[in-house]
Amino acid sequence: GVADYPGSYMDLGLPANDAQAICDLYRKNGKSNVYLLTNEQATVKNILSTTEKVFKKAKQNDIVIFFFSGHGGKGLFCAYDDNLSFTRLREVFAGCKAKNKMIMADACHSGSLRQTKESKQPAMGNVMVFLSSRTEETSLERPIMKNGFFTHSLLQAMRGKADVNKN
Repeated sequence: GVADYPGSYMDLGLPANDAQAICDLYRKNGKSNVYLLTNEQATVKNILSTTEKVFKKAKQNDIVIFFFSGHGGKGLFCAYDDNLSFTRLREVFAGCKAKNKMIMADACHSGSLRQTKESKQPAMGNVMVFLSSRTEETSLERPIMKNGFFTHSLLQAMRGKADVNKN
């Protein structure tokens, strides 16, 4: 999660909190290996090397999840130091043996990550995506909240609010 970008003109308020909250949720179950990169730790190099390291260890029946919160643009996430292209992220996902892969992203224009028939992007394999916005949309946060709107709703759902009949 990147909230504090170099300088101050691009700073956001909540993405580091978003990443921490998702991290805490998965650590709480006690069966997850979780890696958290926030702000200056979330460089393109660190994101890719951590993701590649985790994905190389993943076995076929494992579940791998990549969560990002911060600025996004068409075809990219804005890491702390540079742009992380969806092309590069797709390559990392394609090399993962796990058959259950997921991307959750609270970033503007994150919908451009979706594979379409017209897309010339490399295939990621079987990846479920939960994205805060469509290709042409922006994502929102309010300073009075602990998390961005998407992450807030995602956390609520993952804590049981999405299971109305509790089955």
